[in-house]
Amino acid sequence: MKEKRGFTYRQIQEYVKEHYDYIVQTCVIAAVLRELGYDVGTAPNRLEHTNKPKKIPTDKDRKAIREAIEYLKKH
Repeated sequence: MKEKRGFTYRQIQEYVKEHYDYIVQTCVIAAVLRELGYDVGTAPNRLEHTNKPKKIPTDKDRKAIREAIEYLKKH
């Protein structure tokens, strides 16, 4: 069973902006949430076939998002 979230993408973005001084893209947040086993839907504006490469989360992204999730789960 996938874990249920108690936080929003916006909250994660705000935490990362405040603590790491950059804005993480929602597609990167979604990728990390999938890696962590959270249920993530498909964006309604997603294009199925595009020439754009997928955004792959960096180690910095993963660390920042995981930290944000842990903080938001406690508060």
